[in-house]
Amino acid sequence: MLQNAGAEVLDVAERLRSIGEDVDLSALSAAKSLRLQDRLGSVVLLYPTYRMLEFPLDVLWAGGHEAEIGEVRDALQRIAGASRQVSTKAPNIGCREALAEWDAVAQVVQKLARIRAALIAKLP
Repeated sequence: MLQNAGAEVLDVAERLRSIGEDVDLSALSAAKSLRLQDRLGSVVLLYPTYRMLEFPLDVLWAGGHEAEIGEVRDALQRIAGASRQVSTKAPNIGCREALAEWDAVAQVVQKLARIRAALIAKLP
């Protein structure tokens, strides 16, 4: 899907891969998405067809990290703007909005990677 995506999506994909390298997340190209993931699963997904990034928060919900979830959702809501509400379980933002606020997106991915790394460190 990435091969047929527009320049905007390709730019987001390259930036995600770069962040992934910086915070030790694996980049996995699947049939319909590009995923940055750790041992617990997907941290962020890029869906080229929909030109959007999705941030699944199920691991944080299961771990009782409501305060961190609120901070992540607030940051993503600022990026998405007032025109629509981001979801609670798997908030998403458009590629265009992500590129316009890339520093904020990078901070969200870094924050999620840190929280999840702490959870992984507690695993047997």
